[in-house]
Amino acid sequence: FLRHACAISKMTASSAVLLLCVASGACANVGHDKPASPRHATISHMDKALRRVLLKMRVILFMSALSQPIHTLSHMQAQPTDKKALRQHLLQLRQSLPNRLELTEALQRVMRLWLLHREDTTIGAYWPIKGEFDPLPALHRWKEDGELLEQPQRRRIGLPVINKAHKTLTFHAWYPGCPMEEDAYGIPKPKDTELIVPTLLFVPCVGYAPGGYRLGYGGGFYDRTLAAMQPHPFTVGLGFTCGFVEHLQAEAHDIPLDAILNEDGVAWPTK
Repeated sequence: FLRHACAISKMTASSAVLLLCVASGACANVGHDKPASPRHATISHMDKALRRVLLKMRVILFMSALSQPIHTLSHMQAQPTDKKALRQHLLQLRQSLPNRLELTEALQRVMRLWLLHREDTTIGAYWPIKGEFDPLPALHRWKEDGELLEQPQRRRIGLPVINKAHKTLTFHAWYPGCPMEEDAYGIPKPKDTELIVPTLLFVPCVGYAPGGYRLGYGGGFYDRTLAAMQPHPFTVGLGFTCGFVEHLQAEAHDIPLDAILNEDGVAWPTK
């Protein structure tokens, strides 16, 4: 693969993503015929070598993909101007997506490519509800990739736990199979795991708009949390293109996101 790096770097974004998918699938199947637990205790040297080659190849493909223009929605349905009605409208659109699996796979690819240029080792995310995009499979793969680097990295993923008194969020370590319990809203959260402080935070979006503004569920949890977090993490909104709102009235307490990703690529900031 690396022998043809110069040719690869000139590929179109669609071709680069396609090649990445093929290569990822090929390497993911090497040495994984047996159950995954305990996974890394039995990974062969061949498997590690192939995964390292793939990691290097992803950097090339990432640069190729980012060099291509990002296409946004060319048409939109009429949207309500009232925030409450707009929120319900967008939730209905998201929960009735006919091609959810295809869109989810596309956004997972975008997310994994985007993470390649980040040096963070502690990332906060969320447990998906109400048709939200699920970031956890891509993050688990990101965590595994860190263990396969020439100098292995300990990467951690955190999920939010609600502080009832302050109505803010803290983040506790999550990994597949870790003990979970439901919070007061019925959302699964890690049970008695380590408190972590993410330097990068993936935030779910009901809707999103130019300028990095996000429409949430109206509870204000993320706005209060981000206002109190020191140091302030780099924030990335995740959502499907159906959640794009061309004109969203920002309020005084709204904190714009640093970036927004959708299934087409980087929706914010725009180039």
